[in-house]
Amino acid sequence: MADLKTASDSEDAELQPGPASELDHSDGSALLGLGCYWAILDEAHITVLAVDPRYQRRGLGKWLLVNLLTDASERALTRATLEVRPSNSRALALYESFGFETLGRRRRYYADGEDALILWRKSLKTAEFRDQLQQQRSAASHRLERQGWQITNKKLPLNRT
Repeated sequence: MADLKTASDSEDAELQPGPASELDHSDGSALLGLGCYWAILDEAHITVLAVDPRYQRRGLGKWLLVNLLTDASERALTRATLEVRPSNSRALALYESFGFETLGRRRRYYADGEDALILWRKSLKTAEFRDQLQQQRSAASHRLERQGWQITNKKLPLNRT
């Protein structure tokens, strides 16, 4: 019976709302970036991290990743994983700056036949990782503020159908 309770607890945890980073700028309210993850047992599987190409290289991706990993750590998830194209050198550099390591490859993963690298980040619950996240958050915040961005975080309501 303990296994059923654990499974049920995990399912409930997966349905909790996560953080949303709303990035407001003086030129309008279009969606500029999006980050999502699935909480599966003790793992955060990052399914989406995307920034509008017109707004890339400004620190928005770093800000989104900081918030995803902070939420995962606060939810007591112990590791994170994601897939990324080997050709996406900017994304790879970002993930590596957060301690992600390449631990596998999915052959012909994408529709165009390109492989996907499987990246993992262990130890989300350590004090060292929390310190690293705080440093990354501070750097991203300062960079965005210098560009005139106003940053707010809020939990999105959970929509159940």
